[in-house]
Amino acid sequence: MSTFTLTAPLEKTTNGYHFIVIPEDIAQQVITKESKRVRCVLNDETVMHCQLNFSPALGYKINISKRQFKTLGLVAGSEVQVQIAHDDSTYQAPMPEELQEVLDTDPEGFQRFEALSPGKQRSIIFRVAAGKSIDTRINRSLKVMEKLKMGFTDLKQLM
Repeated sequence: MSTFTLTAPLEKTTNGYHFIVIPEDIAQQVITKESKRVRCVLNDETVMHCQLNFSPALGYKINISKRQFKTLGLVAGSEVQVQIAHDDSTYQAPMPEELQEVLDTDPEGFQRFEALSPGKQRSIIFRVAAGKSIDTRINRSLKVMEKLKMGFTDLKQLM
């Protein structure tokens, strides 16, 4: 699939959430029947793996997290350069090295991880990646694998 580049204003909802509207002609070319997951690069520096959401009032949009908002130093109304393409990566999220290492060395854990829904896999990936230190990410990875092998699949139990 193709990559598209556009410049769009960062908008803000009344609830304080930030988002960028993606023109429908571009959105239709980057989503598939199976997945609305996209990979975006904002201002040539921040890579996001996210879902292209549809709002009847606004059309297609990508949400910007508080962390991404702060990292980019944005304010509502800022013009943002967006490179957007269909996300065809394995888990549609950047895999932390620590979790990948645990998956590579634990065949049973890997099998159980692969049996989870893509959304649960991404939730685990995001939770592990949120650890600020290597030790935290390692411990979270090991804890998740241990719980998966015990038969837990509910995210609240895994985390």
